[in-house]
Amino acid sequence: MPIGALITLFIYLGFFGTASSDDYADFMQVEKFGYFNTVIETYLHWGGRFTSYILVYPINPLNFGEEVGPIIFNTLQICLFASLSFLNARFIVKKNFKNIEFCICFSLLAFLLFCYLPKPVELLYWFTGSWVYLPGLIGISFWLLLSESKQITAFQKTIYIVLPFFIAGTNELNLLIEAWLLFVYGILIKPKKLYWFALISFLIGASLALLTPGNNQRSDFFLLQAHHPARDFGFTLLNCFKLSFHYLKDWLRSSPILLIWFCISFLLPNRNLRFSKKEIALIFLSFLMIPMLFFPFIYGTGMLSPPERLLNVVYIFISLAGAAIFPQLIHTYFSKVKFNPLIASIIGIVLLFQASYTSRLRSALFDLDEVMAYQIETKNRIELAKNHAVNSPNDTLLVPSIRHIPYSIFYSDLNSNAGHWYNQGFAYYHKIKAVKVVENKIP
Repeated sequence: MPIGALITLFIYLGFFGTASSDDYADFMQVEKFGYFNTVIETYLHWGGRFTSYILVYPINPLNFGEEVGPIIFNTLQICLFASLSFLNARFIVKKNFKNIEFCICFSLLAFLLFCYLPKPVELLYWFTGSWVYLPGLIGISFWLLLSESKQITAFQKTIYIVLPFFIAGTNELNLLIEAWLLFVYGILIKPKKLYWFALISFLIGASLALLTPGNNQRSDFFLLQAHHPARDFGFTLLNCFKLSFHYLKDWLRSSPILLIWFCISFLLPNRNLRFSKKEIALIFLSFLMIPMLFFPFIYGTGMLSPPERLLNVVYIFISLAGAAIFPQLIHTYFSKVKFNPLIASIIGIVLLFQASYTSRLRSALFDLDEVMAYQIETKNRIELAKNHAVNSPNDTLLVPSIRHIPYSIFYSDLNSNAGHWYNQGFAYYHKIKAVKVVENKIP
């Protein structure tokens, strides 16, 4: 199965991944101040992502070893990422994994996400970035699946109620997506008691996430020290729409999103649907979710260059939401599109072949030539640090910069400034005074 080979390739690359940046800094914070103090301090003075802090700090891959830990978590993160396609394929085709329609839909969605994600490393291989976003995205997909289930167990009902609280505390983007889903379901269906419990759960979690003083303190840093136009509503609103247009225009041309959505239309039986005016209005309102996903970042920081991890989430939202909505629109207005899994399979295979020429698949294939040399460099750096800890722990360790960089799995290198938080965390982990990068290799 081609999609199995694709996922295996990304898992293989994960065996060469390394801890980076906040992974080391977080390890240092927890070691110095303790787990609970670190969670509380971050929540009160940096932001309201309480679920992410509770998850990320105790399961840092460095707790499992500098070389083994990243392998374990990279493999887990790839599997979690693949589960996004699995859960959403179940939701779209309403069939289990034994059906051919589900298998094709899963393959198409996995292909779209793995091969065209804006920056794979920030969601698949960098532990901190992955665990701030992935658990919430999976929680949203599972909650959506439970919402469509006609019969659920008492345990599943509990999950249905608790999940929105958990999702609200992961990050602001996941919070907005879950709020959008709760709004849509509240309008389209006659809410039952279980829905209201889930809504209350979400509102409690959203309040904890949004009302912490840490949000304002973080924003004050960008406003008062970096001198960015943070908390400027007009500036934020204008640039949310500008960025949405820019990235949507780019992704619709550089990735086969529309074609994948069309392929999925062949997997669904034509039911001659007719959308009500309320449903059509909700579909158009849903387009506003794209600029809304940019809103927290621009409003909080005043910056116009969103981090790639934010773009990853926006891209995933567009891809999966469109995969659920677009086929329904096709069946409504183009009744000649009939159930035909063979056409969807053929188009999918052609697209996978094309992706080997221009996509993240091509980058991953090129990375196969770099990972061995990259692994040698990273292991040499670890050995330098270990030897330095034994022989000269009170001196600053000078290490060469990484030369062989595999795009898919490399997040960041140590800084030339020994005071950078990455450098401080790395030095603390290896029990040395300080470390910094020098451009020329040490003789």
